[in-house]
Amino acid sequence: MKSYIILPLAALIAFGAAYWNFERKHEARAAEVREQARIERENKLKAEADARNKGIEEALRLQARRKQEREERDARDKLQKETLQSAIDARDKIHRDVEKNARQIDRLKKEIAAEEKIITGIETDFKAVIAEQDFLKEYIAQAETNQRALEAIIARPPPAATVAQKQ
Repeated sequence: MKSYIILPLAALIAFGAAYWNFERKHEARAAEVREQARIERENKLKAEADARNKGIEEALRLQARRKQEREERDARDKLQKETLQSAIDARDKIHRDVEKNARQIDRLKKEIAAEEKIITGIETDFKAVIAEQDFLKEYIAQAETNQRALEAIIARPPPAATVAQKQ
């Protein structure tokens, strides 16, 4: 019966010693594991914070680059729009000038036609006046010739026979 008590008691003491030894090392190991987990968690949080900061910096850099590109694109678009608008304005001005000049040409052609009619009328009147003047010169020359002939006839002495008949 002694073996029934001594053996379990010895086993209990051996187990207690092994358990106490394990418990002591286990607590240190568990503390070490907890410390390692805490360090890993801190490193992980620090890495996440660094990654987040790098991401934020990269996002800000990309945002600044996009903003600069947008400003350049807006400036380029504005310049292009202004150039296009000035070209459209110049085209419209040229079109208006062409229309104005075409109307002026038509008006001048009408005026030229009217003036040519007037000139033709004046030339016709001039030719008529010249013809009348030539006619009058001939008429005056013929009338002067007739007058001289009549004066010569009047200035001639009457023939004797005609004088006697009158008496």
